[in-house]
Amino acid sequence: MKKSFDYFKTFKILTENLNNIFKLSVDNKDYNKQYITFLANKNELTDYLKNDFITPIERGDIFILSDMFSREMNQINVLNDYSSFSWSELNEIIISFRALFDIQNNVFDKISFEKLNVNIVDKAIDGYNQSQRLVRDIYKLIKKTIVGYCENPLLKYTVYVAYLELAKQMNCTFFEIERIILNNS
Repeated sequence: MKKSFDYFKTFKILTENLNNIFKLSVDNKDYNKQYITFLANKNELTDYLKNDFITPIERGDIFILSDMFSREMNQINVLNDYSSFSWSELNEIIISFRALFDIQNNVFDKISFEKLNVNIVDKAIDGYNQSQRLVRDIYKLIKKTIVGYCENPLLKYTVYVAYLELAKQMNCTFFEIERIILNNS
């Protein structure tokens, strides 16, 4: 009997890759090795998805999740251009993102060892709520930068918007994770 491909384990690996890539990116370190690993794992997932007859969750949902992770990766690539800049509010944002990536990784860590169940939804909801708060916090920083006086307002605005886009994407990813778990448990 042919061994089936473990989609959840691959999602766990993809989220670990994203987590590591984000950490390296904000620390202004090279993440090419992890990026290549991310792309290889995503391509392997897509190749198996094309050929698998039966999957643990709907094929469309697997494709959506892998696309969400690719969008997160694209936003991290944008952020990498600004990784050499730092100020106190930015450090707080980075800490919030690290927590979000940890939550995302924990969701798939749990899924890869357990059957899909509603209890895992709580973790996804927590990630969704934290990403919502982060979006609001970044909007406040953008407003403060626009209406107040600060050094390098254009640079700060640009960097905040880049982080805002990643926060929005993670918010969408957590929403999809929640939907997929509820539909398949």
